[in-house]
Amino acid sequence: MNMCLKGEEVFSSYLVLKKETYPTNEETLNNQPLYFDLLLHTRQEVLFKPWFEIEQSLTWLFQNWEEGFKQHVNQKKKGKVSEEFMIKGLVSFFAFLYWMNQKPVASLHVVDINDLTMKPVNVVERLSFVMNKPTQHHSVIQLDQLYREAMKQAQKKIAIDKMKKNI
Repeated sequence: MNMCLKGEEVFSSYLVLKKETYPTNEETLNNQPLYFDLLLHTRQEVLFKPWFEIEQSLTWLFQNWEEGFKQHVNQKKKGKVSEEFMIKGLVSFFAFLYWMNQKPVASLHVVDINDLTMKPVNVVERLSFVMNKPTQHHSVIQLDQLYREAMKQAQKKIAIDKMKKNI
């Protein structure tokens, strides 16, 4: 089954506000990465804005990805990767990119990432590859590299912002 992932069509399960509640913001993000963005876009009250709490929220997203990545790599060495795992990873990565730029997620279309200031090098091309072949081993490796590069950029931004506050 060779499926091409296309923005909101594939991510539709993540674009529905689920009625489930979780005891912490971290658990909410782990289960519904776009939850707070969807609240904002549906004009509901948003008590936690992960795009303004980037140190905390990006760390949660990265740790969640890293845990899942380690499990998948250990279980599926050089084999097919779970499409469900990759879709959640991609949705979380879109959130990561937007929040790193201190913006709520505005779109799940790869080309819209060009509008973001901070992003990994060649992110559009690399994400397009991952989305066109989501179950290939190389795609999960590429997505992991994108997460790591974005996390380094985010950590640099956080450190600079902290320095600016102390001046």
